Amino acid sequence: MRRLVFVSDTHTMHAQTTQHIVAASADILVHAGDFSGTGKRSEIADFADWCAMLLKKGYVKHVVVVAGNHDILLDSTCAPYSRRDDPDGQRQCIERIRAAGVVYLCDSGATVAGLRFYGIPWTPRFFDWAFQVDSPGQDEDVFGKVPADLDVLVTHGPPYGIGDLVPRGERTGSRAHLRTIERLKPRVNVFGHIHEGYGMTVTPWGTLCINASTCTGDYKPHNRPIVLDMSTESE
Repeated sequence: MRRLVFVSDTHTMHAQTTQHIVAASADILVHAGDFSGTGKRSEIADFADWCAMLLKKGYVKHVVVVAGNHDILLDSTCAPYSRRDDPDGQRQCIERIRAAGVVYLCDSGATVAGLRFYGIPWTPRFFDWAFQVDSPGQDEDVFGKVPADLDVLVTHGPPYGIGDLVPRGERTGSRAHLRTIERLKPRVNVFGHIHEGYGMTVTPWGTLCINASTCTGDYKPHNRPIVLDMSTESE
């Protein structure tokens, strides 16, 4: 059995979750993106240092992370921000995160403590933020790469209709995402992005969907990390 603790959308206020993470005594911390405010190098470095501290002190054994739309410097396609002023920033920031001992996923997977993870940072277009999807075709391409037999799918954004309702009354999740989890049926899909969607939902096909947004709609870090115990394939 592995204990996981899920957070997302800490927006530079990750340190305010530390006491809850320590109390959880989890094996794996999973962060579903937007750990920075505007994706500055200093913000990403501070997050990496925080992860390294959690690992060094043994508060968690592993950290799994995807980026989000605010983590601008990590997206080489976000030209107005990441390439013009800091062309080598993406590579160096990813190296900094990984040097902290973090499993950084970007359209990629990893097996951590016997559990199979896959991570996706992309969300539907919203102004000029990072990791933006501009067409249904691109969305299908992104989610078409997700492998079968996953324990945890880590996405920054929600699937359509689950934890994706914004105050103006619109659903903002990805339809390709929804079709993918219905087809592949991962055990867990954790995400954030839509702060107002915090909470858990079990789909009709059995996937546990977790919106782990730490920040509320007014960017206050009031939502607690969500803790879950999961068995591994060998158990």
